[in-house]
Amino acid sequence: MRGRGFEPLDGTPGRDDRVIISEPLWRQRFSGHDTAIGQAIVLNDRSFTVVGVMPRHFRFPASHQQVWLPAATSQPAGVRLMGYAKIKRGLTRDTARFIRFSAGVSPMVVVVAVSRWG
Repeated sequence: MRGRGFEPLDGTPGRDDRVIISEPLWRQRFSGHDTAIGQAIVLNDRSFTVVGVMPRHFRFPASHQQVWLPAATSQPAGVRLMGYAKIKRGLTRDTARFIRFSAGVSPMVVVVAVSRWG
């Protein structure tokens, strides 16, 4: 991954403009330059700051996925959100939830449909 993943405060007021993009979108929009980190990308008339680029072979939840937002970010109308997690072997779901919440980990949310690129 280039850049970084989401931090616990990403998606909160004042930091709700963070986005991670796919490697193909990085190549298309930023010609594959590392200077893309920190640059703006417009989605549905709203500006977001690119904080990371997913590896080329990352395909989650679908192969056509291009953009990821932190869970707390307010979503534009018509955007479908999904969340996924894999629990480490031997942990119960309740223990995993407790660990995530006590660590302040912000889940990643997937933008499945973006109606307009800027």
